[in-house]
Amino acid sequence: MAAVLERLGRPRWHQPGTLQGPLEIPASLFAKLLEGAIQQPLKKNEILELENSTPEVYLGSVSLDARICPSDVYLNLLEQIDSHPGVAFELARSVVLESAKTIPEDDSGILEHASLLNAWAIASLRKGRISFAAALAARAFLLHGSANLSPTLPPLLRTAACIFHDLGERRTAISVAQYALFFAAMSEDEVGRAKSALALSNRYLVYGFPEEATRVISSLHSVPDEVRFRVEYNRAFIKFRLEQYRDARSDLRAVAPGNRREEIHHLWLEAKILMAEERTDEALNVYRSLLERSSGHLQPSQHLIIFLELVPLLREQGDIAVTKFFATYFLGDFEALEMNKAASRLRDDVIAAATHGLLRVGLERDHRELLSQDS
Repeated sequence: MAAVLERLGRPRWHQPGTLQGPLEIPASLFAKLLEGAIQQPLKKNEILELENSTPEVYLGSVSLDARICPSDVYLNLLEQIDSHPGVAFELARSVVLESAKTIPEDDSGILEHASLLNAWAIASLRKGRISFAAALAARAFLLHGSANLSPTLPPLLRTAACIFHDLGERRTAISVAQYALFFAAMSEDEVGRAKSALALSNRYLVYGFPEEATRVISSLHSVPDEVRFRVEYNRAFIKFRLEQYRDARSDLRAVAPGNRREEIHHLWLEAKILMAEERTDEALNVYRSLLERSSGHLQPSQHLIIFLELVPLLREQGDIAVTKFFATYFLGDFEALEMNKAASRLRDDVIAAATHGLLRVGLERDHRELLSQDS
């Protein structure tokens, strides 16, 4: 996938002296990449909703000159997603299906509908419905036509980068995040450019390239208030990866979370830092708060990653009651995990951790079939 993107055109910093390559990439290419990356078939109701979300009248050719800024409806949906992902999913679904009943008067109407599809894809992603999110984002790219300079394209590319990450397509996730930053520089405002820089920096960071992550985030000349927490969190996480724990904690405490999602990630990084400092009891207390606060706000895969982080702490702590308390949080996530390349690796790791003694406190007997079904 990444090789296809590279053949068609590299971002500006890889292709000195010309902007031709990236501008000629049709949005439909990203749709094909997303559709090709889907590894779990959609359910019947998802297929029906997908068809209803994009009537034939919306699938015309949008011109290169078409451009709109994201609407207040789209921005309000993003706020809802950060605060109440489950509620936001249903709200985005309702908004998209209602919008699909209206015949667009011009290209602007089609681009607006594409941005609403993007919001629904983001909400699907937060619920762990990765395949459906990929299908929705693919439809949004198809609607986008040739409007590569519309401010609605970079947000869609950022969503696609996250989807490719959750599908285990690391190279493609980085490539798409690079394109998001490239197009953001040409079409978005300061907030949008900062979000695209964060998207690329985060991809480098989670794949083990803190120096590259630092380079990207340091390119921001100023930090808008709307993304200040995310930028400071990114910088703190970079220092955590570099084992600069005191500086990481200082950066993390420099700015307060602005919504429930930011609060959850603040707790998560705080727990990681405490664990790295071998402050076991304090780390377990923060992880406990994290699990209580994050119910309904993290993907099943994210909760299972927390489980894997807790394994060494629980083994060291050795209290069966505490182990039971934490283990019960994750069984539903294990069952709900959507299967794809990344999830399969995670599932194997969870099974290995669970069947090597961590859950042998009564839970393994009740869930033996679940834990061994892939062995």
